[in-house]
Amino acid sequence: MTNNNWLKTLDRLTEVNLDNLDENYIKDIEDEFNELDLISEAKSFVLYWSETRKLKRWKFAFRNWLIKSKKFKEEKYGKSRGNFKQFKSSEYYRSEEYNQKFKDNPRANHV
Repeated sequence: MTNNNWLKTLDRLTEVNLDNLDENYIKDIEDEFNELDLISEAKSFVLYWSETRKLKRWKFAFRNWLIKSKKFKEEKYGKSRGNFKQFKSSEYYRSEEYNQKFKDNPRANHV
């Protein structure tokens, strides 16, 4: 089993019970979402759900959270950009179309 610090983070929620957690669930999450930073996603998930919301099915909710995060990052960076972990939030990505459009423009020194 790999480093499961994301599980320790999830355990901060009262609805999460790690005692009845299936090893297959852990493996599936780590395999399917290996391009995401699971610790960071778990922290965001805990922060969101620690307010006044109540979780009924936390395993399903966390997996759904990861699916949406993966989809968001694919739309933001594109599937061909590779591993999402390599990008920092301060980095700005411009599409090839954008770069090509302003490539020959001498006034576009911002490219």
